[in-house]
Amino acid sequence: MTNDQWSRRRLLGALASGAAAGLAGCSFGAPSNPEPSDSGGSARSIDGQFESYAAQTGSPGGSPYAQVYRQVADSVTAVRVRQEFGSTASGTAWVYDDQHLVTNEHVVSGAADVSVWFDGSGWQGAEVVAADVYSDLAVVRVDDRPDDARPLGLVQSEPPVGTEVVAVGNPFGLSGSVSAGIISGQDRTLPAANGFSIPDAVQTDAAVNPGNSGGPLVTLDGRVVGVVNSGGGDNIGFGISAAMVRRVIPALIENGEYNHSYMGVRLTGVTPPIVEANSLPISWGVYIAQVVDGGPSDGVLRGSTGQETVGGQSIGTGGDVVYRTQTPYQTLAVVDDEGVRTLYLGDQRHSAMALDSPDDHVFTYTRYFHLPMLMQDDVDRVLFIGGGGFTGPKAFAARYDDVTIDVVEIDPEVVRVAKEYFGVEEGPNMQIHVEDGRRFLRETNRTYDVIVLDAYRPSKVPFHLTTVEFMDLAASRLDEDGALVANVISAPTGPASRFLRAEYKTMNQAFPNVYSFRTTSSTAVQNVEVVASKDERRFTKAELERRNDRRDIGIDLDRAIDFYRTDLPTADVPVLRDDRAPVDRLLDPALGGQYVVEPVGNETIDDETSTDDRAPERRVPVDAPQSIPRAPVAITAD
Repeated sequence: MTNDQWSRRRLLGALASGAAAGLAGCSFGAPSNPEPSDSGGSARSIDGQFESYAAQTGSPGGSPYAQVYRQVADSVTAVRVRQEFGSTASGTAWVYDDQHLVTNEHVVSGAADVSVWFDGSGWQGAEVVAADVYSDLAVVRVDDRPDDARPLGLVQSEPPVGTEVVAVGNPFGLSGSVSAGIISGQDRTLPAANGFSIPDAVQTDAAVNPGNSGGPLVTLDGRVVGVVNSGGGDNIGFGISAAMVRRVIPALIENGEYNHSYMGVRLTGVTPPIVEANSLPISWGVYIAQVVDGGPSDGVLRGSTGQETVGGQSIGTGGDVVYRTQTPYQTLAVVDDEGVRTLYLGDQRHSAMALDSPDDHVFTYTRYFHLPMLMQDDVDRVLFIGGGGFTGPKAFAARYDDVTIDVVEIDPEVVRVAKEYFGVEEGPNMQIHVEDGRRFLRETNRTYDVIVLDAYRPSKVPFHLTTVEFMDLAASRLDEDGALVANVISAPTGPASRFLRAEYKTMNQAFPNVYSFRTTSSTAVQNVEVVASKDERRFTKAELERRNDRRDIGIDLDRAIDFYRTDLPTADVPVLRDDRAPVDRLLDPALGGQYVVEPVGNETIDDETSTDDRAPERRVPVDAPQSIPRAPVAITAD
């Protein structure tokens, strides 16, 4: 991709690296497995092959690769395309639902007709429903899906680098082939056929070759982590991520298209010459080299305004820079926008800081962390599990001189960024511990008046911090009237509230009283604060209102109390336990919905009409890179 090509959906979706190799798809010819014979016989089924092998060898096919192949192979098809000018090409597809298959756009591009091969039943005609060149994804419809060709599920969250995977497909027309490897990289950027870029791609060292394109890259439990897009050399292949599939494919099926965001900028990675020419305080990130006149970012983002010579090379200066990196646990970005600095973890907003008042709350939900101050007479020690931008810990340290604060954050890069960009300082009343929150609670001999659990994200929740065993452990580390506040991201009612209600039910197993406080009147996915108290007294809404009026805790919680609730329905959700915590399944109904983050001092407002210059509320897909602001500006070059 040349420097003259505009970026699309790149600003914080996938800025790392990832120069793509050649396309892995579009081999020529039919699959090499036998087609139905003249006598009416057919190719032997996958199950039949395993049964025959077991009968001959006495082995049940216990290899994890054999097991996952057996699980998914019947759901993977060969694709043969006759193009408009008479040439033919082939690739791979996989079953998405009862009628639809997923493949690559470049596999079916220009198709006059399409056929697919199901093992055991042979070829049948298929129809291209829709294709999206920006994501290299396409949907193909079939009318006669075999019963044993079951839909393949998608992973719910991004597996870490090193996760074992297999690619199933038809390289060089050799159908039913499987290759094994690991996820060797994440968050790569691939070139699309129209000159734009595809973010959030998965990198693998599993062998992929011409004919593999469109096929599934699956984990050893049979869930799709990516759709093979490119490869063919040096043990590096790429796939379109499951997160991208989850966003694009339903829209292609329902509407025939997917509307991507467009920034109208040209980007380049931050390199040592750019750092030197712009005197940047960072060495990672993306530099905005140019802004398209009249585009969405015109007048909001700033491209290069000058040039400096570094090592004999002309380098742009004056453009905006966004800090972004990949930590061992997640992607991380720091974004400045209209006086507010926001931390994004996994491409979703986590916390924010007003640059002119760094100890104040920007998002409403962090104010709710103070609710236990109304329920207790004496708070001396507070524990935060999950640091992020440290909004809560900083606010407590600024308001309560006599409170000692411990913060446990598992990601060392989050701690480093918080200190460098969010003004976090350790001192006599704030100590930071880099480790897992549950392990810290298990090993510490300290007790606390308040524990704030702020480690959940919209689409990724560490299940071991949700279970009744964890809640029992937390309760044991609280004083006799102590309270735990859990920041749960969920809809307050309806199907998308299942995780919230399961967590509420679980906390009720460990604490005598549990309260919930939504942060906005919207029914969309939002931050809901669940407060669990060891105090046997049930605080009514009226009592909390009286305490809020009488006590000076440095913050008015009147609006939080307006959303007081103690009667969440829980009959249809489980208690979460270490041996059974179906967190991903409970989160499923919320994925793809709107995530509303309420700014301090605002009612529900709309992005397009907001005049608030602090932190306008934004409605974005829960698991989408579009959750990054449309026009972020960070660490502006001087």
